[in-house]
Amino acid sequence: MLRFATFGDILIRLSPPGFKRLSQTSSLEINIGGAEANVAVALSQWKNEVQMISAVPDNDLGKMVTDKLSGLNVDIKNISKGDGRIGLYFLEPGTGTRGGKVTYDRQGSLFSIQDPDNWHWPELINENISWFHWSGITPALTESSFLSTKKALEHVSNKGITVSVDLNYRGNLWKWGKDPIEVCPQLVAKSDIIITNEEATRKMLGLNIDYIDEEVIRTNYDRMAGDILDAFPMLKMVFIPIRRTVDASENYISLYGFDGEKGYLSTGIQVKNIVDRVGAGDAMTAAIIHGISSGKPLDQIINLGVAASALKHSIPGDFLISDFSEVESIALGNKSKISR
Repeated sequence: MLRFATFGDILIRLSPPGFKRLSQTSSLEINIGGAEANVAVALSQWKNEVQMISAVPDNDLGKMVTDKLSGLNVDIKNISKGDGRIGLYFLEPGTGTRGGKVTYDRQGSLFSIQDPDNWHWPELINENISWFHWSGITPALTESSFLSTKKALEHVSNKGITVSVDLNYRGNLWKWGKDPIEVCPQLVAKSDIIITNEEATRKMLGLNIDYIDEEVIRTNYDRMAGDILDAFPMLKMVFIPIRRTVDASENYISLYGFDGEKGYLSTGIQVKNIVDRVGAGDAMTAAIIHGISSGKPLDQIINLGVAASALKHSIPGDFLISDFSEVESIALGNKSKISR
């Protein structure tokens, strides 16, 4: 069995109940999240061995995080603890014509201020690890987080470890003095599989993809994926998530995948009555990773990715809590039926 490792900051999410605005509420619901943690949890639900590499404060909040992840079968032995704070984000849920809103309070989180030399990569990613996953959120946090990611990728390079990245552009996080175009290409150059959309490709990789028409589903995705592979020869596969928003309660999602020879576009799913879209992209990423590592063909992988993402829209919180059989059933078109 392959063993996976994800690396990133773990957050506590605070949100008002129902669809209240922050200014209306007298209470906040607590969830655990973070892009890399979300991927780890989904993979662990699907009977994969997954470890999370991170840092949390040595207090009750840090314990809450590690207890939650451990309870979901994520290996937490490489989540270090120390003095400091945990990152928070406040989510005001969207509904109908009102979009959701995220307010970050994560500056100075213990993870983000770790000295890059604190991560002992030969011990953290040893011969037992077959797959390493990172996201574009981590290098956005601080220069230290960027350098930590860079050192991790330098360590895994040429060790036969598959490296995946979900670029995840977050403009509000890039505050430490570097533009993502100065930082991300050198990290992507050491990766094997990339999940990226039009915005991330432009703003984080600096590629000119002005030929993409975002209102037309299949326009030139073959060309975009080919341009990405040409720019980053180490990459073997490109995945492009596609989301078309009707309003905050209804989205259309699909997924394009390219393996260097042939591109496929998934069956699209119209997701209505959205409960919680946070983590839906991470669920898609986890399904891509699981599908590749299980040896599934590309045309199946993309439909599993869309199914996992659609399913996450129906589940409150950041995590996808689901057996993989449920994802497979949705991918086959079995939606909304009672399982008896």
